[in-house]
Parts: sequence; C-alpha cells; structure tokens
Amino acid sequence: MTSRFSAGTIQLLGHVSFSFFSLGAKTTKKGSTVVSSTTTTATPLTTTTTTTTGDQDICLTPYCVKAADYLIESIDETVEPCEDFFNFVCGTWIKNTRIPDDAGAQNTFNLLRAQLDSNIVDILSSPPANDTNEPMAVVNARLLYKSCIDEAGIEADGQGDLGLGPRDYYNSETNITVAYRRFIRDLATALANNPSWIDNDVKDIFEFEKTISEYHWTSAEQRARDNETVRTTIGDLALTLNTTSFNFTDYLHQAYLLGNVTLVDDDIIFVRELEYLLDVSAIVSQTPPRTLQNYMIWRFVMNRVSNMPQQFRIFRDRFERVLRGTSAESPRTILCGGYVNNNMGFAVSKLYIKRYFDANARNQSFDMIDNIQAAFIDMLHQTTWMDAESMTKAIEKAKAIDRRIGYPDYLSSDNNTKLDEDYAEVPTNIDSGIGVVIGHEITHGFDDMGRQFDKDGNRIPWWSDATIQNFINRKTCIVEQYSNYTIAQIGMKANGFQTQGEDIADNGGLREAFFAYQKWAKENPNLDKRLPGLQKYTPEQMYFINYAHTWCTKMTNEYALSRLRTDEHSLGQLRVIGPTSNFNEFDRAFGCTPGQGNSRKNKCIVW
Repeated sequence: MTSRFSAGTIQLLGHVSFSFFSLGAKTTKKGSTVVSSTTTTATPLTTTTTTTTGDQDICLTPYCVKAADYLIESIDETVEPCEDFFNFVCGTWIKNTRIPDDAGAQNTFNLLRAQLDSNIVDILSSPPANDTNEPMAVVNARLLYKSCIDEAGIEADGQGDLGLGPRDYYNSETNITVAYRRFIRDLATALANNPSWIDNDVKDIFEFEKTISEYHWTSAEQRARDNETVRTTIGDLALTLNTTSFNFTDYLHQAYLLGNVTLVDDDIIFVRELEYLLDVSAIVSQTPPRTLQNYMIWRFVMNRVSNMPQQFRIFRDRFERVLRGTSAESPRTILCGGYVNNNMGFAVSKLYIKRYFDANARNQSFDMIDNIQAAFIDMLHQTTWMDAESMTKAIEKAKAIDRRIGYPDYLSSDNNTKLDEDYAEVPTNIDSGIGVVIGHEITHGFDDMGRQFDKDGNRIPWWSDATIQNFINRKTCIVEQYSNYTIAQIGMKANGFQTQGEDIADNGGLREAFFAYQKWAKENPNLDKRLPGLQKYTPEQMYFINYAHTWCTKMTNEYALSRLRTDEHSLGQLRVIGPTSNFNEFDRAFGCTPGQGNSRKNKCIVW
C-alpha cells in the first residue's frame, strides 16, 4: 500500500484488518488481530538464532506446529532457491491451492482475510450483550448489517476513477470493453421503461468516458509530473472552470456542506491537477445534457449495485467474470460485513477488540516499529550517496515518524462519548487510511514521491541537487530491473515505472527488517526456537522463507492482467525475487553466486 506521510505516520487505524508475522499468516489466540497490513515485511520475532537442534531448541506449541506445517506444505525443494526463490518457497502451495469462485486470486492475505471476514460476520450477527452501556454507534453497526443481509427486503424495495480503470482499456476493442458496455446496457434495460433508446445512450456514455480517459493520467504519469499545485480562490476557480452545463461553484459548496463547511468566494484552496480539471470542464461543456445525466446515473447505479436486488448483481458478476476471472458472488454475509466495516470501522473495531484482540500483539508491534525504525536510521548513517546536509534532514524525518497501531485507546475503554461522536450520522463514509506496517511504510517516506516532502509535510526541496541525481540513478536501476521481468502466466512484461515507489519500499523494507532482526537476535539469543521439521534451515534462511511466503499467490489470467495494468504494487512473484536478488545477505544465507537466477550481479540499492 502506498503511504504518503510527512514526518510519517505508521497508521493502523479504523477498520478491522489484519497483520502478518513471519511465520506465515499469524492470528492471535482467538483469531485475527486488528493490527493491519496489506504489504508486509517479515518481523524479527519468530525466527531463531540458536545453533543447536535439540528438543529444547524446538518450538512445539500448537501455533509453531501449525506454522511449520503451513511452510512445509508450501516449499518445493525440487527448485533451487538461488535460481527461483519464489517457486522454491511457494511452488507446492501454488500446485495445491484452488482459487475461490468469487475471487480472481488466492494468496496468504486472502486466507487470513477470509478468517477476519468470518469473525466480523460473527460479531455483527451475534445478539448484543446485556449491556445497557453499549454505544449507539455499535447498535447502529448491527442494524446496518441486519438491513444489508435482508435480501427479501431489498428485493421488495426494488429498484472517482473511471469505470474501467486506466485508458488502455478504452483504446482498443476487447472482450473487456464489450463486457463493460453490456454491463451498462443490462442495468439500463432493467431500470428503463422504454428501452428503445438504450443502445444509443450506452454508446454515448462509453464514448464520454473514453474521451475523459484520454486526459486521465496513469499513476506512473502522475509520478513523473512536476509539482503543479495551484493556489487560488473559490471564486477564481469557478471562473476558470466556467461551463454552462455544470455549475462548479454550486458543486463545491454542496460538497463542503457535507462536512459542515460553508465556502465563500474569497476562500483560498489548493488545486493539484488544474490541467485535468480544465480538460474535463471543456469536455463537459461540449457534451449534451442527456449524456451527462445518463453518465451520472450510470456511475451511481454502478457503485451501488451491491445494495440492489439480485437481478442487478447478476449483471455485475457477469462483467467481473470477464474482468477478473471470477465465477461467483461472495456470500451476502461477507459482503455486508465488509460494507459495515468499511463505513463504520471504529464501531466494528470496538466489538472486534473485545472478542478477538490480544493486547500483547499491539505492544509487540510498538517494539517492532522501534527496532526497524532504528535500523533504517542506521542505514541512513551508512548511506554513501547523500551529502551530509541531506542525510541529516533525512534522519530528522525518520526520527519524526509517528506510530498509530491497532486502534485508538478510547476503543478499548468504556467511554463511549468519543465513539458516538464519530458516528453522529450513520452510516458515515469513513476511510481512516489503515496503513501497512513497518519497514515498507517507513521507506515510503523516502521513495520517489515521499522524498519530495520534508519532516513537516512541506513539499519543498530539501535534498541537494547531487543527492537528487544520485537517487534518480539508483531508482532508475530499480525501474529497469522490474521492467525486465516477464510474467510468464500472461506473457507480458512488468511496468517498473508504474511500480517504482512500491518496489523501492519493498527493497528497503526487507533490508531494514533483516538488520533489525539481526540486532534483536544478538540481544536475545535464548528467546528463539526452531520450527519442527524445518531445523535444517538456518535462522537467516528462515527469515527469507517466511518473508517470501507472505507473497505466495495464485491468480487467474484476467486478474493478473488487471493487476499488471493498474496496480502500483508488483505482483507477488516480483515482490519476492526483486528484493531478495538485490540483497547480499540473501546470497550469504543461501550460498548464492551473483549472476544466478535469483541473485543479480549488479544489485539495485536505494535504501
């Protein structure tokens, strides 16, 4: 997950989510934790530094036995780790794993997500405790879930980005564009009283969206653009974007009123993408009102189809089958649990914490962040390509990183005032920006985007020209490395320019966490244990095996293509072989010779 922070906030708040520790997918004693991660570095708390292999050095707790079995059933020892570390760790798992009908992929994250989703359904569907002090936010979360799963009621009641994503989808006629237009037509036909005009309207909607897509920058193009933030007033912006077919001033006023903010023409605002707004404004002014109205109706219905009767959801499922390779809809209970969690995350979290969460996991996460943050600062001290002043400012920024883990303290208390204030209007559309953990996210503050912001969040030059050029040279190495990878499953090259920020973070995160692990292991030589059946692997080897295992993934071709075209993250295979092939410590651990398949001669190292 991309994180853009100033001094930095490792933020793990809001919705119930999950965390990976280095022994595969770890849960607490009762289920998944609330600590969140969608991208992960292996942590230093589960591998071992002992050199003997007697029974006293083997962890035989139920969790350790389960974790060991999970890894043993994943590893394919017919593959040489120095040639293809991903398939060495994940090969057997991929062979034996089935992709669920309602998903385009299966991976370690999805397996843990399934358990978490089940837990959320359980707490929302369980009768409330005999607790007169239960906050209204929690009561309303249960009511929202109940109304969502009431399919009979939904049937009785009846009827930001582009619909298809990046412009590549619009530029050629494919089975995806055909399916998308059919999706529009099916929904329009089901809603309309007079279907005779539908074909023309569908064509106009698609062409309108296609025209907008021509001015829609990809994430890679946005990264390459200079900072073009414009400081202006509401009144001046309204004049700049003047169009007879769309009252932009009224739109802004109404949007801000939702947040109880009243705008006046003299209010100063900052606009990041004025050029895009101008282009869209010109398109809107030249588009017939009927097309604009139909487009807005289409986008509203498209984004609300999950809350509509089954006859409408069937149309969406048919489109998803072409786009991502899915063949079924997720169970209604899971969809509704996710809907409530997304919109009332803190209320769900309060229930989740009480039933499932082990507070020790939260405390452990604080320790891990401290260790890895310190390791990153040590790495900065040893950096040779930064001048002294730039390095000093980078260290100041790293030290200023804030930690927000698991949940705000008030959620675990009996004080419900703050929680009810958060949900005075239900449901509130909340996205609390659950961050991912530790090394990967720390590095995001210093990737191609994060390095443009100082420790206070100001977008100002704080590196010398020489340091910037050295950084560009090093990140170019990463871009070229990943762009040369081919995804064999679909026969397409990866786009290293598109994924560079996440790739830099993956590489830096792996290194930071490893050095933190080494330091921790040295200071705690008697706390680690070996896993049963895996004693032949050294502690360092187990560190990398556990890291790679978090990225074991099996995908449909459609899902792989969609991810490759749109995602700023590399596919799981590349998140394993990319960082490990750049890391000398991986070579030492497995005895790899630079130049082998999983060990680059010319290592690409930014952080």
